[in-house]
Amino acid sequence: MTCNGSFFARQMKLIDFFKQNKIDLVNKKIVVAASAGPDSMALLDMLVKMQEKMHFKVLVAHFDHQLRNDSQQETEVLQNYCEKNKVSLFWAKWDKHPTSGVEAAARNARYAFLTRIVKKEGAAYLLTAHHGDDLLENILLKFIRSGNPEEMNSLQAVGQMNGVALVRPFLAYSKQQLLEYDQEYGIN
Repeated sequence: MTCNGSFFARQMKLIDFFKQNKIDLVNKKIVVAASAGPDSMALLDMLVKMQEKMHFKVLVAHFDHQLRNDSQQETEVLQNYCEKNKVSLFWAKWDKHPTSGVEAAARNARYAFLTRIVKKEGAAYLLTAHHGDDLLENILLKFIRSGNPEEMNSLQAVGQMNGVALVRPFLAYSKQQLLEYDQEYGIN
């Protein structure tokens, strides 16, 4: 995926990912976990542009951790995008911050919310925009922490979380490629 690549080529790469992993989207609802960051906005935009042609419905779920002063702006970016593209947005705020273990607690609260939305809406899949750079970081951190090679990769392309099918279609993409997509298509 390069800045001069066509949307059709990017679309085909994403379609190939779904085919290779036997993920049938036809007549299904999918929930995209969106933070309003460049990665999730690229995923959201690609899927929104594909949904009519491929006969699936995109729903967006956003969890505001309220850990930064500007987190409300992310919610507003998503509200504007979803309103413009006629996509349903589900969002929640995290009000109960622990005094320690914030990162793990935030991740647990976020995934509890996301999987609850998938189940409530009868969606088939939860998609996240984890990319290749996230995968490398995850592998290194796990190896440094445990030294056990068997624990190094918890970012699977397709897996399960809380009884929900979790899909990460961007693991073959770099952060730079997603930034180029956003720039090319004017994604905020």
